[in-house]
Amino acid sequence: MPEVLELDISRLVIGPKGIDPFYAPFSPGDLGRFREALLSRVFAALADSPSRRREEVELALVLILEFLREVLALYYSGTLVRRARADGVVHISVPPGCTMLAAVSTGGVPDPRQRRTWQLLARGIPDPIWRRPLRLARNLLLRDEFSRRPLPAIDLQHDIVTPAVSPLIRRHARSLAERVCLVPARSWFPPLPDPVLENAGEQALGSGITETLLEAVSKAYRDAGESLPTPEKAYLGRWLEVVSGLCRAYLDRLLDAPQRIPGRLWTGTGGIIWMRLLRLACRRLGGEITGHEHGTASPAESISIGLWEFEFCDRFVTFTPEMAQRYRQPHHHRYRVFDPAPAITDILTLEGGSDRSENTPARLEVPRSRPRRVMYVNTIYFGDAPGFTPAFPDPVWVDWQARLMTRLKMAGYEVLLKPHPECRLRPAPAFEALADGVLYERMEQVQEQADLFLFDWVQTTTLVQALATDIPIVVIDFGFTSFEPEAEALFRRRCAVVRGWVDDAGRAQVDEHELLQALEAAIPKAGDRAFFHHYQGGMAGV
Repeated sequence: MPEVLELDISRLVIGPKGIDPFYAPFSPGDLGRFREALLSRVFAALADSPSRRREEVELALVLILEFLREVLALYYSGTLVRRARADGVVHISVPPGCTMLAAVSTGGVPDPRQRRTWQLLARGIPDPIWRRPLRLARNLLLRDEFSRRPLPAIDLQHDIVTPAVSPLIRRHARSLAERVCLVPARSWFPPLPDPVLENAGEQALGSGITETLLEAVSKAYRDAGESLPTPEKAYLGRWLEVVSGLCRAYLDRLLDAPQRIPGRLWTGTGGIIWMRLLRLACRRLGGEITGHEHGTASPAESISIGLWEFEFCDRFVTFTPEMAQRYRQPHHHRYRVFDPAPAITDILTLEGGSDRSENTPARLEVPRSRPRRVMYVNTIYFGDAPGFTPAFPDPVWVDWQARLMTRLKMAGYEVLLKPHPECRLRPAPAFEALADGVLYERMEQVQEQADLFLFDWVQTTTLVQALATDIPIVVIDFGFTSFEPEAEALFRRRCAVVRGWVDDAGRAQVDEHELLQALEAAIPKAGDRAFFHHYQGGMAGV
């Protein structure tokens, strides 16, 4: 085993054969098993809380996604460090910005006030004075689906109010004869006063909810064959104390000004803490909340839709009747705590049953020659912050990507690397030499440069944009998620799918012959629009 575990992508020694030396003490399966145990334990504990604790459970649900991310980061960092030390690793080189891993690797824990959630809530959503004249001019000149009035000028009992804009929300607004008012989220969330920030812990979760959550986390660790160290458990308790205190302060401020809370609220994703706060305030004051799909019509099962979207929501709008039917299935609601479930509908039904075939024919006849330029669409490196969908740790991704690009170039293909534009960790510097180009622009700005798209992670909105094109697609399936049978069948009509696996050393692998065959097999599939019809309703935007 190496004495130094290098986790900083920019410092990895990378060649055509990947990382040398390669060492992976943590596997995606480890994280997946813990994630499932964590979600099951936490939501079961909240659902079992007595009804008298309802308001405290609601407050916990506002911050629960951030709390779960914090636990996942702590589990990944702590388990990785303990295993590396047991294997004789002396020093762990930590990527920039990975404050959890940096603290745990030196035997400590971070300060909760230095973590992302605290800092986000402490800042609020500022409204710089210098921007106001520009915003006023834009609102006067812009003509679209929305009314852009200041909050005091809106009839909050009758007008629909949305702080979010997306193609789906725009289309929903166009389908109505009613006024839909676009109000920025900063209208409700200016920064809290300094005394509130300093005394946040005084308004922490009550009624034993903090203890309930910490015990659920401890059980999840045991389910995964680990134990939650006492200092790390204390850290999570302190995190809950200060973050829940800020959430309560924001919620109280919203409820103390009911004249500013819409009676009919539309939101985009419910995965943002600001929207969860606003949804809860609206719910407590008797309002109606409509959520909207964020934008991934994936063939894979996803825990995130029910986890993010169905709490504090009366109605949820997706793209098509087929997607709505998927989301009504019980397994999509296994992490919802309170009844009733939202009414789930779709934009085509709301429009009166639009005929999708007029806009997106079942098949496009697009003559294609053999692809020469492959655009490999990179996933987000998670650093020390794994998310809710399974993925490789960063060094495993980098090792795999180096070998993949080398294989493609040896087979005569030109390789364009397309990193995710919002990833805070940039690709390894060595990739500048391995790839024929690295494209940091948004997908829609560069997609026409590709003869073929190559994905190895399907739960990304970038794949939806690729499906909207007539460009061939190859997907390498590492088994991160299970597929719904009907969706998978339609997906395979559009994309060539190759099986990937992880070998005994922890390295990602693919059969090179099967991969090269798939690059050819994807060509005649490029015109098939059935999946795009069925699950995206002809909409490529997010």
